Amino acid sequence: MNLAHHAIPPVVDGPPLEASLAVSGTERPLHTQGMQAARGWAAGWASHVGLRHVERGRPCEDSIAIDWPPGPAGGLHVAVSDGVSAGACAAVASATAANHLVGLRPEYPEWGDADHLRESQAELAGRIVQADAVVQRAIAQYSPRSGAATFSAAWLSADGHGWVCRVGDCRAWRWWTDENGQVQLQLLGPDQDYLQMAEAPPPGVPPFNPARMIGNGMVGQPAPWDVYLGAGEGLLLTSDGIHSVLTQQDLAMLLQRGTRRRLGLGPVARSMERLARHRGSRDDVAVLILVRR
Repeated sequence: MNLAHHAIPPVVDGPPLEASLAVSGTERPLHTQGMQAARGWAAGWASHVGLRHVERGRPCEDSIAIDWPPGPAGGLHVAVSDGVSAGACAAVASATAANHLVGLRPEYPEWGDADHLRESQAELAGRIVQADAVVQRAIAQYSPRSGAATFSAAWLSADGHGWVCRVGDCRAWRWWTDENGQVQLQLLGPDQDYLQMAEAPPPGVPPFNPARMIGNGMVGQPAPWDVYLGAGEGLLLTSDGIHSVLTQQDLAMLLQRGTRRRLGLGPVARSMERLARHRGSRDDVAVLILVRR
């Protein structure tokens, strides 16, 4: 797997994942930002350790991973993952989930063939369920307690077709510029919290906490959906440290301002991260923006 970037921890051309995660939070960067472009896609990202984690000396529990898969069909695979703070080794859970998910090689079907489409969807959903055990094993190297992460991920082929899947409360948005030059955002799928799932949370757990996670046997039945992005269309993936304080209108405004000024997707992601913290987010934040060129 050709991992091009991990936002937290930064392990490209560095030590193995386990060694990097063993480093204390104070010795790791509080902020990351970057951009890459290849194969007709461009991507930019930013992350920051939340104030409440800085105060406790804890590492960032949000991770970003991006992969440019080989082969003629390969386009871009991306994931944003948020470790569940109440569980063990949240940073391990999120980094493992993000890194493993972008390495999945889903089958890209003949998109007009409904039967083949359903088969490919079921195959990818099954591999996401199997990834639950991968995260469990990673956490078990450090703690006997259980832990988990939520995520939003996309697997996109070179022709603009692909899959998007959300588990928990990380979000995925489709974005584009309309005929009037205004950026539009469409939220893809609902948050999988106890309230949205119409499930009773465990005692003492708020109803807006995620009801589906990866790493503790609560991944449920993931339901990837197919997407198509034309030229100039893209995706925005965010952890809840972003969208808990920024509205859909805020995100569209920052995308609009950044694209008009041709700032690049990395600085646009950075502007979202900074505004979230300015609005009072004390949580870790992670945001990834991509566009088909």
